[in-house]
Amino acid sequence: MKIFRWQGVLAFALIGILVAGFLFLFLDGMIERGIEEEGSKAAKTQIDIGSLTTSLLAQSITLTGIEVASPDNNMENVIQFDSLALDLDGTQAIAQKIVIDELQAQGIKLNQKCTHPAKTQKGASPTQETTGP
Repeated sequence: MKIFRWQGVLAFALIGILVAGFLFLFLDGMIERGIEEEGSKAAKTQIDIGSLTTSLLAQSITLTGIEVASPDNNMENVIQFDSLALDLDGTQAIAQKIVIDELQAQGIKLNQKCTHPAKTQKGASPTQETTGP
């Protein structure tokens, strides 16, 4: 009597390796773009993230170079963070809940001038003027 069907074990291992490789290569970028796009829609202003690093084993996310543009002045950031580190409760993720066990923010700056104009929600700079016929 066979306990294992080796073809099934091999297929399961191969799928597991492919999923782990995909997460290793693309998870950080997918989360970063999601936060920038959906956060910008919710805040109605541009949100930029310099870099994002996830650790599935440590159940943590670290964001660096976060800039939230002012909705009124596209040459100013309402708030900037040098880094933001979150430790998450992974057991709650199974229940589709996000529980932050610890949050560390470093280098918080308010109302800072920025080097490049922020985009408005539609993608155009509000200081650019268009002339029509």
